[in-house]
Amino acid sequence: SGVLTSGTPVATGASSTDFTITDGNGLFLYERNSADGIYVHSINQSTKALGAAASVTTGTRFATESTGQFLFVTSGSTVTVNTIHRTTGAVTSVSTAAIPGSNVGAITVAEVPQ
Repeated sequence: SGVLTSGTPVATGASSTDFTITDGNGLFLYERNSADGIYVHSINQSTKALGAAASVTTGTRFATESTGQFLFVTSGSTVTVNTIHRTTGAVTSVSTAAIPGSNVGAITVAEVPQ
């Protein structure tokens, strides 16, 4: 119905600033805190309640693509591609690319229809 209701408060990483849900199924919510830690919360599919935060990686900005398989993370002048474990939300780094020049700012994932 799209109506927000209050629920049980859940501890997050210190000074959380950014949030994103990873896929259309809404399995995980990732957050970044001011110390550049990225945390994952599971989302209960029945109640939509958030699970406790678990640290998964570090970085300054992040984005996912529509299938929820990949988490892209920036840190300084690099972008790291991580796979997302479909059951736990844990991430595994699979590739890192250096971006010449200054620090990478915002990150956006654009998908090309096939």
